[in-house]
Amino acid sequence: MLLSARDSAQGTLQPGSPRIAFLFLVRRFIPHEPLWRRFFAAYDDLYSIYVHAKPGFKFPKKSFFSGREIPSKPVQRFSFNVVDAMRRLIANALLDTSVPNTWFVFVCESTIPVRSFPYVYNYLMNSNLSFVESLPPLRSYYSWNTLPEFPRRKLRKGELWMALQRRHASMVVAESTLYTKFKKKCKKVRCTPDEQYIQTLLAIKDPTGISNRTIMYVDWSKHQESGSPVSYTKKHISPHLIHKIQKKTVRLHVHRKDTTPQYCNYKSLTVEYNVTTQKQPIICFLFARKFTKDATTALQRLAPAILGY
Repeated sequence: MLLSARDSAQGTLQPGSPRIAFLFLVRRFIPHEPLWRRFFAAYDDLYSIYVHAKPGFKFPKKSFFSGREIPSKPVQRFSFNVVDAMRRLIANALLDTSVPNTWFVFVCESTIPVRSFPYVYNYLMNSNLSFVESLPPLRSYYSWNTLPEFPRRKLRKGELWMALQRRHASMVVAESTLYTKFKKKCKKVRCTPDEQYIQTLLAIKDPTGISNRTIMYVDWSKHQESGSPVSYTKKHISPHLIHKIQKKTVRLHVHRKDTTPQYCNYKSLTVEYNVTTQKQPIICFLFARKFTKDATTALQRLAPAILGY
């Protein structure tokens, strides 16, 4: 399937407006389905959806996500089968030759869009870079032998919630050398394959083609206490929270030695905004997580103008 997907990626796209392929990597139900339904409304010819859920799981026929499931296999957090699931999602989107998928965006069950669909679409379609957080990790992650495939200094780490251009999606499904290396060696050491394999691969293959940041907001302010990002429940939901996320122009990296805040960079088809000299900061985030199941109703009650849909 992966080789067929690679060949499909190199073929001619179907005529029509370029589409964003939304790749849902979930366990079972998607609790924020009502929000996604609103977000996608009226833009049927501009998006595609593929869902990797627990094997055998099917959405109810009345669900917005019914019929969008792909063949899946079990997935455990921080395991290499997360990488396999990601590649499986990309491959299915590339093999779907009935639609012109040009961007591939990973989201999870706790994700919500924090911008309107037109805003997201224009933001991605006008970008020359894939949004992949790919940064030098903490020193403890350099504990395994990466040779001869690549020097250890080129190891990278970042959020798995990325947005890939078609050329980078093709690289991910076609590559085998680093894939085999990570699968054999990235275990029983401090290594998280879902946060390192694709990030390292693209940093080596096309370092100037990725932005080294994500468009998925998450709050790591409590990381030192819990080891996990903040979860937003119904009591946290307010216009202020959404506006705070929407207005962010600075990103903070908590999983690397250098945690200095940096402006978000953006390279469009016509202009490049430099992270150190830009006078008009770029908005960083189009999506956010982790919103719990009980937050759905509170989010729905927000005025459409708040979320943008």
